[in-house]
Amino acid sequence: MPVTAWLNRICEEYHCRPSEAWQEWVEAPVGWLEELIEARAYMAAKATYDRLSDYDAQARARVMSQPIMQLVKDVDLGIAQAELERRVAEHG
Repeated sequence: MPVTAWLNRICEEYHCRPSEAWQEWVEAPVGWLEELIEARAYMAAKATYDRLSDYDAQARARVMSQPIMQLVKDVDLGIAQAELERRVAEHG
């Protein structure tokens, strides 16, 4: 991705000026801003996933067809499985 496009993405995500985005990008550890943007995308997808019951079947299918939603589903199921295993271990 060209630097100008990347800086634009940072500006859009954080509502900052290009000079601020440039300064953050130069000063931040390599990959840190990318990781933050990915975390924001995941959190937004998780919030949508948690509200799926508010959508009709067609909208749910459209939402769940987004690649990030499979990650959200996998993480959610993994957390539920770990909790189930913890309870079984705790109560025999």
